[in-house]
Amino acid sequence: MKRAVYPVLATGILLGLTGCGTDMKATTADLQTVKVAQTDMPAYCIGEAAEAFSQKANDITTLPAEPDGNGYTVRGQYPAIATAENATFFTCRFSATGVPGRIRKI
Repeated sequence: MKRAVYPVLATGILLGLTGCGTDMKATTADLQTVKVAQTDMPAYCIGEAAEAFSQKANDITTLPAEPDGNGYTVRGQYPAIATAENATFFTCRFSATGVPGRIRKI
């Protein structure tokens, strides 16, 4: 017996046409309001590094966030299991209040 899926499809189309979907693009103002807890900084950094360096999150590893006087630094590398020849190292910066800053290769 076949089941009808038309009501679900019609609802999805209706939501799309009425603008009930969410726009996932963050603005600069949105990023200034994001605050990351120190314990969550490594995971946040992995996500940002994956996007910035076109890597899979599973291929990235980080150390815990370290206070550095003006905020926090998370050090990381990819691939997660690397040799001296193929490792790429990077840092993620956060303000003292947890606002994400720059990410850069070192």
